[in-house]
Amino acid sequence: MLAAIVGARPNFIKHAALAPYLPDDTFLVHTGQHYDYEMSRIFFDQLEMPTPGVNLGIREKTHSAQLGKMLLGLEKVLVQYDVDTVIVYGDTNSSLAGALCANKLALKLVHIEAGVRHFNRSVPEEVNRVLIDHISNLLMCPTELAMENARRESCFGEAVLTGDLHYDLFLKVADRLKQQLPSLIADLIGNEPYFLVTIHRASNTDDLRNLEAIVKALLTLKQQIVFPIHPRTKRALELAGLYEIVENATHIHLIDPLGYVDFMRTLIHSERVLTDSGGVQKEAYFCKVPCITLRNYSPWPETQINQWNQVIVPDVQSILTAVEKYPQGEQVPGLFGKGTAGVTISAAIHQLRSTSR
Repeated sequence: MLAAIVGARPNFIKHAALAPYLPDDTFLVHTGQHYDYEMSRIFFDQLEMPTPGVNLGIREKTHSAQLGKMLLGLEKVLVQYDVDTVIVYGDTNSSLAGALCANKLALKLVHIEAGVRHFNRSVPEEVNRVLIDHISNLLMCPTELAMENARRESCFGEAVLTGDLHYDLFLKVADRLKQQLPSLIADLIGNEPYFLVTIHRASNTDDLRNLEAIVKALLTLKQQIVFPIHPRTKRALELAGLYEIVENATHIHLIDPLGYVDFMRTLIHSERVLTDSGGVQKEAYFCKVPCITLRNYSPWPETQINQWNQVIVPDVQSILTAVEKYPQGEQVPGLFGKGTAGVTISAAIHQLRSTSR
């Protein structure tokens, strides 16, 4: 069998784009890394994804505890279902655990979104990607730059330029995104222009200086702000005594996390997005919405061409200055493929499994 391992929002989105092209013996495993409805089940519902064959229900909060329980749970599942090939997506702990299990059980390993780098090894997700790439049989690289990174590091597996699955999915739902705003958002802001904000990285939620700077900048802005709040961010704001201040600001609208389609509809109608999410940086680029990235690095430098994505240190003045700037020039066509990543990846996986039997 072919096992695809997911656990968090970015994994769900990639799998939703790839699932129609995978063989019938594909078996979906959910680690439980994201277990809130808004962060997990809603993606399966809205994207019509198959129900996971197994949900390990792992809800540990620390990296070590997560990985330990995932390794134990995944090993049992992969053996029980006689898996020969494992697919992992991106840079999450779920993906690292799946990759390590595949390696220890001598299974074939396919890494979707391989070769992506921002070269900051202090970030756990960067380390996850590097480790996964170097034990994978197939490195499915979404961009030319990702291919260059994989070649430079001399990864032993085969690197394949595939295009980006996020872009595949975006094209699939593009017509739905042009519809009017979700009623929840429309009721909050009416016809006023607005910014979209997403914050969840530990570098911002766990660093009080960064968190306070972001809050102060948001309070200073005059625009309406739609802020789908991640559970981690809500806890951090509460601990810092900032949650009520943000909640009481009349121009800031705190809402629960949105499913993929509703989020993308909210994004495509926004004037600008402020985020620390790698995936949202790409999604903003697809939607042609200027992006301000609230961390001092990006795994997607492609989005920075012609200033579509401004990557900044999250201090008050930098944020306010970035808001006043607008992108220059045109987007570069084809940076993330032509919407055929699913077909390319499926063919490469079929060849890998055929030659290994």
